[in-house]
Amino acid sequence: MSEYGVKSLPLQGLSILVTRTHEQAGTFSQQLSALGAIPVEFPIIRVVPPEDWEPLDNALRRLCEAVWYDWLVFTSANGVRICFERLQRLGYGARSLGDVRVATIGPATAEVLAKYGVAVDLVPAEYIAEGIAVSLLDDARKRGESLKGKKVLLARAAEARSSTVRNFMHWIIQCDRDVANSFLSNVSRHTRPKIACIGPITSQMAREFGLDVHIEAQEYTIAGLIEAIIRNEEKS
Repeated sequence: MSEYGVKSLPLQGLSILVTRTHEQAGTFSQQLSALGAIPVEFPIIRVVPPEDWEPLDNALRRLCEAVWYDWLVFTSANGVRICFERLQRLGYGARSLGDVRVATIGPATAEVLAKYGVAVDLVPAEYIAEGIAVSLLDDARKRGESLKGKKVLLARAAEARSSTVRNFMHWIIQCDRDVANSFLSNVSRHTRPKIACIGPITSQMAREFGLDVHIEAQEYTIAGLIEAIIRNEEKS
């Protein structure tokens, strides 16, 4: 039962196209449904294994056996799951990470790491890649150290930034030019559909494709995105 009454559901009857990966869309859709929305899952990207595991395997072996890295950085929950599945296949566990310090792009990624028994040393105030870089520099300064010469293992997808927007627009254009033009025309006139982005990087990519972004989360998380959508509907 939702904390909202049936008549007061903030997203009642609102159709929302969810473009997250199939694995990640479920929880988001459930939260939207609980608020009265009608989620339509349309995954635009999917996570697939690399053609060659050797580079990652070698990096993980150096991480666990040679204390090679100073920092291990994760930019997504998917990156955490894939790395730990690979660690297990190689015969390692969370304890094998030793004293390497761990940073994540945000609290959701940190929560996934906690399920593997790994404590996170650093989560930036701003949940974007630039935020991690700034936080690493600030941490080094507070310790009276320098990042020069430090080895950082960055666990991320080959195409990590704003790929959802790019894939969505390429799909529309390939399907039908008239459909693409109609979509762009509707969005530019601020009619339905409205575009909601989880953060500034995604918003920037959307604008580069000529889209107007109507909603942007202030906190770059799913909870922040839902809050921004509700806030927008309350103003409508």
